[in-house]
Amino acid sequence: MTLIENAADNKTLFIELFNRYTVYAPFTIKIDEQIFDKHIFGYNQDAQNCILTASKSAEQRNEPEHGIIHFGKTGDNRGMIYLLFADNVNIALELLQKAEEWFIANNTLNIRAFVCHPSPYQYILHGSEPYCWAGNYNANNAFRRKDYDMDFDLLVMSMKLHEVKVKTCEGFEIKEEIVRDDDLAKMGKFSIHKDGNWVGQCCYHYLKALSAQLGKKHGQVDIWLNDFHGTGLGEYMMSLSHNALLNLGVERVMLATNQALFRAIKFYEKLGYTAEPIKAYSYTQTLAK
Repeated sequence: MTLIENAADNKTLFIELFNRYTVYAPFTIKIDEQIFDKHIFGYNQDAQNCILTASKSAEQRNEPEHGIIHFGKTGDNRGMIYLLFADNVNIALELLQKAEEWFIANNTLNIRAFVCHPSPYQYILHGSEPYCWAGNYNANNAFRRKDYDMDFDLLVMSMKLHEVKVKTCEGFEIKEEIVRDDDLAKMGKFSIHKDGNWVGQCCYHYLKALSAQLGKKHGQVDIWLNDFHGTGLGEYMMSLSHNALLNLGVERVMLATNQALFRAIKFYEKLGYTAEPIKAYSYTQTLAK
């Protein structure tokens, strides 16, 4: 029989399991009680969240088997699974079933797994963009056994950062703002407007906690353009973010994109990015009452 408990009742177990499950996870920091209280358990207290641990006596060995899950709902009533790890697929399935029962009881039927902003694991798990890492076999198998649809097939790319001459891009208004600056990361955003209308943005993230753990300053970027592809605007925005990270002392930068976005991948390759040997996914599901 599996014992499923609120993680707040045994923070030590949750922290121990998270650090064990993610020991090989790329661009991920180890957590302690302070990070758990401030960024995970203390995440978005106005929203509904549920963090569970699972423990089960192992049949073939002396040590028990475990699992952890974190899920919740957003202000627009979308269900989010922020985290799922387990020692075997059966425990992962039990935790996922608990989450689905909770969503249905809260009249939340549209579910998305892992890729979401904001997230309690932003800057903790995989940098600024959490995802279901392919190395997390039991979680991936659980989502697939319960017929979740694949939302994104993610590709992580990186490059050594170097100064880029910023070209002018006439006709656009650029505004920079600092969105976040705390113990985990510093995030800045360049917003783009044309004729008073928002057309896109490019964000840069200095991954403070990860950089301290790796001994080398790492950053991350993400970009969104509504239009003006092929005009040089995207390259201009990326150069602004790259130089902003350089000014913070960042040595290496990464990004996450979708394997299906062929033109975007070629654009990043042109800038000097190469693919990391990392496979990752996100999932969606619409539950039936």
